[in-house]
Amino acid sequence: MAKHSEELGALLSELKQRSGHNYEWIGRRVNASKSTVHRYCTGRTIPVEFGTLERIARLCGADNEEIARLFRLWEGVKAPPSGTGPADAPLDDGQPASAPERPAGNPPEPPAHEPPAPEAPAHGAATPGASGPPAGHGRRSLRTVLALGPGPRRRRRGAVLAAVLLFLGAAGAAVVVTALPDQDAAVAGPAAQQLGRPLTAGGDWALSAVFTADGQLMATSNRDGQVTLWDVTDRASPRRLALELTGPQAGVTTVAFSPDGRTLAGGDWQGNVWLWDVTDRRKPASAGQALAGHTKPVWSVVFSTDGRTLATGSDDRTIRLWDLAGSGSPSQTAQLSGDTTYVTSVAFSPDDRILAGGGNGDTILLWDVSDRHAPRRLPPGPATPTPAYAVAFAPRRPAPTTDGPARTADGRPPAAASRVLAVGEADGSVQLWNLDDAARPRLLAGPLRGHTNRIWSLAYSPDGRTLATGGFDAAIRLWDVSDPARPKPLGHPLTGHNGWVLTVRFAPDGHTLASAGIDRTTRLWSVP
Repeated sequence: MAKHSEELGALLSELKQRSGHNYEWIGRRVNASKSTVHRYCTGRTIPVEFGTLERIARLCGADNEEIARLFRLWEGVKAPPSGTGPADAPLDDGQPASAPERPAGNPPEPPAHEPPAPEAPAHGAATPGASGPPAGHGRRSLRTVLALGPGPRRRRRGAVLAAVLLFLGAAGAAVVVTALPDQDAAVAGPAAQQLGRPLTAGGDWALSAVFTADGQLMATSNRDGQVTLWDVTDRASPRRLALELTGPQAGVTTVAFSPDGRTLAGGDWQGNVWLWDVTDRRKPASAGQALAGHTKPVWSVVFSTDGRTLATGSDDRTIRLWDLAGSGSPSQTAQLSGDTTYVTSVAFSPDDRILAGGGNGDTILLWDVSDRHAPRRLPPGPATPTPAYAVAFAPRRPAPTTDGPARTADGRPPAAASRVLAVGEADGSVQLWNLDDAARPRLLAGPLRGHTNRIWSLAYSPDGRTLATGGFDAAIRLWDVSDPARPKPLGHPLTGHNGWVLTVRFAPDGHTLASAGIDRTTRLWSVP
């Protein structure tokens, strides 16, 4: 929309004037021509990748709130998943004016924060509905700084960038990367295959997908606020149930079934948390019950393993705990806040004592939630090089480690961990942390590299031996984490989605993986 492109250009222009830098100076530092930067600052053209706008804004001193606002505006005018370009401003890949423009149908590289988009919603935060969390705060990898995407133009077989020194900003901060793995290199492992045809339920971007504990039912949600139930008894030919669950008016960014499969929870872009009774699968209660409290998009909902508590994370910088075990209506028991501008992912440890939260910050947020009415904030959690938008606990105690790089101070291998937290970052890497002593997190392995853009979703298989990761590079990767100190990739990336992958979730049998993305499809994969 013209209004969005004009506002985007006005915001960039305001930041530029405030910084005192000229177009040529900014262009040199973001690898773009002076005229390209000028077109962005006037709203005449919009870059395909939000990373370009973010780098310009940060060079000009933008804070996280301004980055989030910029993302919302960018998302409003970028090319929609259908491939039709915006009506007001052409897309630009940031190259000099003489360079050919990228086709408008190519999905843009994710920004930093938008609705469920793992960057920001329409409000400016993640991927699913409007925007996604601002792409970065603090340290960033060279791949993030350069906004390297998955396209063939940016990929070189066998390429290794060694000792690359990049000076950013007037202070000349240096970023060094010694080796970027060859994304096309073959890796050992069984091959996963797509089951049947992609599933579509109408509407816009597919934002979330999740299975019941018995694996017979799957729920999906999309950007239009639709929540659909599927009979997935036959994984190759899922059957869509006639009744849609109602209530949300905007994108349902995430859904989760309670452990007993009787309740489905969802969060939407308007800040509502929804609960549906699906006890009778032939005729579930279609009208959802809304829990009010959050004031901005809800990106993550997760049940405790005992099903008595629901945790929700939002763009309003809070995590809220809800008591579902009482005799009356669900009630909020605690409101948690931390040093992050928004929360995009929350996870309970297997023993339900630790709650982890990820978002736009330099550390993972950790609380002792043994007392759900009085959670205790733990010392700063694991530090991450780039914002960690996705977190997930391994469901069971991993196998003991007998060898590998992660060792105690005296050189011995670490004891087996019962709390292993996987963290997916904005630069596409993954870290595994031992949180047995949550006050003293210990890195087990990482960074695991493979994705070329931010990770928005993580999921462990039920046996805890496989980790799936979905990213903004349109790829899904599988990792063997049976020994969390020595993880390794499994097979080649799973490809098929045409755009950001917003959700990955395993079925209870561990041999089926569901994925949802901005190409409006949900896909099922057979995992050996």
